[in-house]
Amino acid sequence: KNGKKWNAHIYRGMKPSSLDDDDLSSAHHTKWCGHDCVIFGNEGFDDQVVEHHENTNATNRTRAIQDGEQEVVAEEQKNVCSHWRRDESKRVDTLPTMDELKSWEFDVLLYSENNLYRMVETMLEYFNLYHAFNIDPNVMKEFIQKVIGSHLMLDYHNCYHAVGAMQSTFAFLVLTDVRKFLQDREVFALLIGIFTHDVYHTGHNNDYHVKVKSDLAKKYKNESVMENHSIAKTIEMWRCSEINMDILSGCSDDDKRYINKYFSEVILYTDPSNHGSLVENMTKVVTDRINNGIIAFDSSKEEDRILLGGMIAHASDISATAHVHFEVAKDWTQRVTSEFRIQANLERNAGLVVTSYMDGLESEVKVAKMQIDFCRFMVLPLIKVLVLILPKAAVLQEGLLQNIEGYKNIVATGGASSSLGALHINNS
Repeated sequence: KNGKKWNAHIYRGMKPSSLDDDDLSSAHHTKWCGHDCVIFGNEGFDDQVVEHHENTNATNRTRAIQDGEQEVVAEEQKNVCSHWRRDESKRVDTLPTMDELKSWEFDVLLYSENNLYRMVETMLEYFNLYHAFNIDPNVMKEFIQKVIGSHLMLDYHNCYHAVGAMQSTFAFLVLTDVRKFLQDREVFALLIGIFTHDVYHTGHNNDYHVKVKSDLAKKYKNESVMENHSIAKTIEMWRCSEINMDILSGCSDDDKRYINKYFSEVILYTDPSNHGSLVENMTKVVTDRINNGIIAFDSSKEEDRILLGGMIAHASDISATAHVHFEVAKDWTQRVTSEFRIQANLERNAGLVVTSYMDGLESEVKVAKMQIDFCRFMVLPLIKVLVLILPKAAVLQEGLLQNIEGYKNIVATGGASSSLGALHINNS
């Protein structure tokens, strides 16, 4: 480090325009809607758009249903920003090419559900994982189809999100240098982990389960409820006695233990409550090494490789916010907003404190403001730290900043129809 400027080799491959003049040593903690966050410099505070960065307990509110007000049914939640969602009837019944799968521009929502399992097979086959871990292709096919079928028919937390997040992890693996840091069994565990991270997701977040004292919250002692549930249900599939779905049956005992451990760890890192510690820990790893004049990441430490896998899984889980096509990012935003509105309504009707960032999402402007906050406080710091280790992932930072500007434009125009051109991407 020289003053406030990082050594040039750390940013090789990045465009100067994508960099801020932040110093990671200025990292500090804050809260966004109750989630611990680490931000750098003054990001997130440069204008008046941010509305929800205070502690959740101070901002959450329960809105009484006024006399005569009709309860909002689940289907009506889709009406807000409905034109952001593209026509699903136009999905194509073909497979993407390998070049399309290996691109940051990939859009899983363009394809019919019938082709999702084959996409997963293709991504696993690319790394020769079937041979490396003695996997029976028929067993893997049964497992993939079971996972896809085990996602509920939700707007956001569905099988498309599972495969889309897996493709983002696949892009990290083929378009950046991350593979030189990870072992083959870690690549396998990471891909399976991100594919299964939302199996049987209910469409409600962990906080909701804790507040209503659900059976799942009790089962997992209020800790990472949805993530622990996905881990347990996936392992249950491997141990199924009726259909052989044990994709680890051909592995050595040592590989089985390690893959199980790594797979579980990366899924737990997709829990937003782990976001702050994840970013903080990786920032410390990177900063300590750069301050000592050495390369940003050391692959010899198992705990650091688990941390890196967790960073990639977490980033892939929320990568739609940084998609290089703003229309794709908006589509996913509309989907998650519909789930948020359903949860907010359930909380309100139950007399519970309504989750602040899910409350009041009744217009394009309010949805856009919520998304700006989320991008600044949760996504941008995460991606910035990842880009220090994986400079070729800088396109995600550029896409995210582009989309923030897109949402700002929606706010500025009061929700008038707007669109942005896609970033020019070089996937080589």
